[in-house]
Formats: sequence, C-alpha cells, structure tokens
Amino acid sequence: MKITKHGLCLIILTLFSIQIFSQSNYKITEGINPDLYNGTIYNYGVSGNIKGHQFFEDEIFKIGSITINDTVHNNLLLNYDIYNQKILLKYIHKERTVIISIPKEKVKEFSIQDNRFIVLNKRAWDYSIYELIGKSNHQILLGWEKNLELSDKSEAANYAFTKAKRTNYLYYRSEINEIKNKKDFLSLFIESEAQLIKKYMKQNKIRIKHDSQEKLNALINYCNNI
Repeated sequence: MKITKHGLCLIILTLFSIQIFSQSNYKITEGINPDLYNGTIYNYGVSGNIKGHQFFEDEIFKIGSITINDTVHNNLLLNYDIYNQKILLKYIHKERTVIISIPKEKVKEFSIQDNRFIVLNKRAWDYSIYELIGKSNHQILLGWEKNLELSDKSEAANYAFTKAKRTNYLYYRSEINEIKNKKDFLSLFIESEAQLIKKYMKQNKIRIKHDSQEKLNALINYCNNI
C-alpha cells in the first residue's frame, strides 16, 4: 500500500500527539451556559518531535468574543487552530482547565484581540472560517491554513508546521471571489471605481497577495468610500 507524504505526516503526528483530554462530548453541569460551553474536548497536543504550532498566532489563548445563535459572549479566552480549523475556548471549571472546540456551525463570528473572524456556510455542512477585513459593503476575507511537513533541517524535530498561508477573497453581497493579484481585485469593481482604486493602490504601494491586514483594511475602507 502506497502512503503519501501527507498521509505519513498525519500518522506520525497522531503517534507523537499528547492526549491532553479524552475525546468525548463535554457534559454541561450546573452554572455553565449550555449555548456557549458546549463542544468537544480539544485533545490535539503536539510533542517535541514536531517543530512549531498549529495556531493562528501562537499557543497563548487571548481575550476575545464569540457570537453564537445571535448572542454575543465577551471576555473569553479563545484561540484558533488553523491546521485543524477549530475555534477553541479555554476556561476553568471545578478547579481544572478545560479546552473545548466550539462547533463551527453554531458560530456566526468571533474575535481574538483585534482580529475578527467570520464563519460562512458555502454549501451544506461546509463551514469555513475567514479573517474579516473591513466593516462596510465590500470586505476582504483571509482564509488561513497550515500544513505539517517533513523537516528538511538537521534538527531534533522530525516534522514541522509550515508558516501560516493565506488566501485572499473579496466578500460582497454574500458572494466570495478569490483574489490572487491586483487584476483580480480590480475586475470586481465597475470601470470608474477600478481606475480610482488602481491609482490608490499605486500611490500606497499596496500588494494584495502579501500586504498586512492594516494596509488591506485601509484599501477596503477606501473602496467603500468611493
């Protein structure tokens, strides 16, 4: 039986993983909001044989908020596992630390510090997480991912998570259009607007594929105010 490189990585990762908690549905007890604290125990631990981490920024849970069933829950400890595409909530219950994965289909949006995310249902039971840039008609979506690869360096770690990779999209009137470059981006606007946006991008040296969230936010704000 032929095993692909990706399949081998998954097998090795499973063997080296630390089982932090047993994988089962977390039972809700007295004093716990069942709408929020309802998910599966997160048990994806990584051993020292794997370099890097699976998270959006780092392993540290940060203050954020999450919207479930149109109710906003604030001041939570959240993280985003982009390798497994899981929204994580950390809390203390009965003097022990619990980390659960919140079902994506329940979540409308969430934030981790200054980063905002949205969950979209593109088709039946296919829920995807995007970082959200902009607050008006046109918005930019950033789809984040990581892979696990064989390490090509002579280090103790045999495997390594790749750097976070992103795919850019323009979100307008519930339509998601991938944008790989300036030409793709400008093609989604009418000609008169595209010319102004093109001039703005040139003056501000904006590169759609690689620029920071701050520069993309300034760009989309300009587009929404033309």
